[in-house]
Amino acid sequence: MTKKGFPFLLAAIMLAAILALTSLPGCSSKTTTATTTTTSASAQPIKTYTIGLCAELTGFLGAYNTATVNEAQIAVDMVNENGGIMVGGQNYLLKLVVEDGKSTLDGTTAAANKLIFSDNVKFILGPDAYFNSAVSGLCEQNKIMHIGGYCTMQPGELDSTTTYSFLGQGASINYFTGVLAYLKANYPNVKKVALTMPDDGSIPYFGKAVQQMVQDAGYTVAGSIIGYDNNAVDFSPYAAKVMATQADAVIACSGVVLPNGSILKNMRDAGSNMLFVVCNSVIPSDYVKVAGTKESTGVVDCSACYIGAPDPSPILQEMITRYIRSIGGTGALVTLEYANPVWELAQLFNKANSFDPAVVKTTFENMSSIETFYGTGTISGLKTFGIKHAVSYQLPITTIDNGVPTFKQWEPALVP
Repeated sequence: MTKKGFPFLLAAIMLAAILALTSLPGCSSKTTTATTTTTSASAQPIKTYTIGLCAELTGFLGAYNTATVNEAQIAVDMVNENGGIMVGGQNYLLKLVVEDGKSTLDGTTAAANKLIFSDNVKFILGPDAYFNSAVSGLCEQNKIMHIGGYCTMQPGELDSTTTYSFLGQGASINYFTGVLAYLKANYPNVKKVALTMPDDGSIPYFGKAVQQMVQDAGYTVAGSIIGYDNNAVDFSPYAAKVMATQADAVIACSGVVLPNGSILKNMRDAGSNMLFVVCNSVIPSDYVKVAGTKESTGVVDCSACYIGAPDPSPILQEMITRYIRSIGGTGALVTLEYANPVWELAQLFNKANSFDPAVVKTTFENMSSIETFYGTGTISGLKTFGIKHAVSYQLPITTIDNGVPTFKQWEPALVP
């Protein structure tokens, strides 16, 4: 053989070897684009379907929402690794595109506009806190399906006019129903209740609803709702107002950890042992960080912040394992406020066999239950919102005494 012919022979041998290897079981060639992956083993293209998430990644909700977006991405990964979704005989993997609402109404409106008009999504999850009203109206106008994770019951947020909006995680009204049920069963001496929440525009709406729920549960409401400024530096005046009610318990109806933890600290430092009840999306151990170990006592938390209930469901255990791995150590799930809507939407796509928002929303409306990370959820909310568009499910109750959070029980919590 000549020297010139050798390279051609070598190339032919290498090509034959590659073809032989790719024909072996488990080996395949893969072609990837922005939207489609094809496997030679099945000759079935796997496409990507994009859904949007409007989250408050900066501003006063930044740290909290960054963690909840992490949970949402884990939920997307779990859906995809479980085979994705099947619509019209075509297999799809979900892709999550996230826009930052910046913890302001203007920022949230801009984020929702970008998702709808630039990213061209037809399904939007989120946002948090009192920002849903900035998204619901846009989704209604453009027939985009919207699954929120939080609701403060402001006009146009979730009501009979928002036919394309749903509450995939019943915060915070779901938390409130759970905590009232737990109080009735475990604290019979509580008769008079004070209420606090951020003065963010939700008091005339969400505040009115929770006042009625407290009264319907047989409690006396101690005075008017004590509203506070989320951006305050000194929360002692609010703590003083709570103590002045001489109530048996105070319920923090909504809000983030810094204001509520600061009010708790000021109350305990002033000598008050009033039962402190939390029904918002806050990791129980974060109260200890803000209020201090000895001040964090006599606390009841109902918020979906899982810290170690026995025998979690397989999908919840998988979420916990992945979440802990993602943060590089031990820790509690934040709330699954965006993860549960991801998990629900994947089921809806499969059941509706469609990506048409009108078809998917009708499918949702005709269901009585749906699976969540916390178990089977009930489609509810007609009395509360005037439309049966909320998902209710059991919630973990945690107590904190002497700085130690302890899981107590799962509490059924149904949004009426």
